[in-house]
Amino acid sequence: MSLCLIPRFSHNKSYYKKILNTIKYTKNKEIDFFQPEEYEVFSHEITSKKTRRLIDEYIKLNRLKVRYWCANPEFDKPKSPFKNIDIINWPEYTVHWSWHTIDWTTVKQVDNIDKLFICLNNKPHIHRCVLLDLIYKNNLQSFGNLSWNVKGDYNFEYFDNKVLSIDGFRSQAAMPNEQYTSLFNIIAESHVDRLDITEKTYYAMLIKKPTILLAKQGINNRLKHFGFKLLDCIDYGFDNEPDLIKRTQMLLDQIAQFKNEDYNKLYVSMKETIDHNYNVIKEIVHSKASVPKRFYTIYDNIKDIPTNYSPGVVRKIYETTLSSTNS
Repeated sequence: MSLCLIPRFSHNKSYYKKILNTIKYTKNKEIDFFQPEEYEVFSHEITSKKTRRLIDEYIKLNRLKVRYWCANPEFDKPKSPFKNIDIINWPEYTVHWSWHTIDWTTVKQVDNIDKLFICLNNKPHIHRCVLLDLIYKNNLQSFGNLSWNVKGDYNFEYFDNKVLSIDGFRSQAAMPNEQYTSLFNIIAESHVDRLDITEKTYYAMLIKKPTILLAKQGINNRLKHFGFKLLDCIDYGFDNEPDLIKRTQMLLDQIAQFKNEDYNKLYVSMKETIDHNYNVIKEIVHSKASVPKRFYTIYDNIKDIPTNYSPGVVRKIYETTLSSTNS
């Protein structure tokens, strides 16, 4: 019999004690820590040297088979911080999750494009601060739709660090009208120190936007690993630049070259790549092959467990992939 738990990513020590006690006292022979919404393989509170030693001892003592699920797009086989815990990496989970959580009522056709780009930002991470500052340095702000929800501590030189609002922008899943009247979607992903491709990217592809990412170097090229295509009109040399400021400036140079072009004609010229990327998502979502086989084995144990972010997605993935002709 398998016991399935969804760990909560918080700084609550009592929760990590619960994980430790589960491994110590369980009567089950298999445990699945099911958290495919997370890039991380556990977090630092539970990977301390003392905790790792205790967990490994209890697993060995109880002769347990323990698996930890994550969605890590950077590595095909992320390294486990524990000797006796196997990692099930499911990077395509984020694709499934995006499909099932986007607000489809806000999705419509990209048309009547009057802005060169859109760039939506919430938390003021360093790479987002650099991006906003350089957009203003290059006088590109009038060519884009920008959101900036929280003032950051970054020492801006050109951007005045004011809140920028877009009407109708409530969440990443609900698309404001400006999404459909702008050309490029510049996405400053969640992290700059790792290749974490999140729903921000997949939502943009789902609404058929030309998408360019700013994060850790190599993130755009990593998309090709999952079958996506990059835009032919963009030189992705910036993606390999290790310096964040230089990388960001090089990205904006690629965008700025089109500022005086006909945006609607440009969109049509990119349609083949845009449609390809949408279809890759659709194929993943409807393919049983994109799901670890063990998912179906433990499904009865996880289908009703509330996840951190989206109750019901597990059921939707199960039903959609099983009903697909591509399965």
